[in-house]
Amino acid sequence: MLAMRFTLNDTNQNVWIPKKHLYDDGTLIPNDNVDYVFRKAQKQLHLAGYSYPIQGIKRDTNVKRPMPF
Repeated sequence: MLAMRFTLNDTNQNVWIPKKHLYDDGTLIPNDNVDYVFRKAQKQLHLAGYSYPIQGIKRDTNVKRPMPF
């Protein structure tokens, strides 16, 4: 009751956004920072097809990085 469920990329992957970041009709409040919600949902983002980097939220998962020696 304290959060609303949103689906990612028309898949069955869900992200729950607290209602303190939403208006009564379910739209996001402008300039409200909800990045922490998506940082906690890394696996859901990947399963929904978001494999490219999102600044401040997700690193690129397709790039093979060399091992730091």
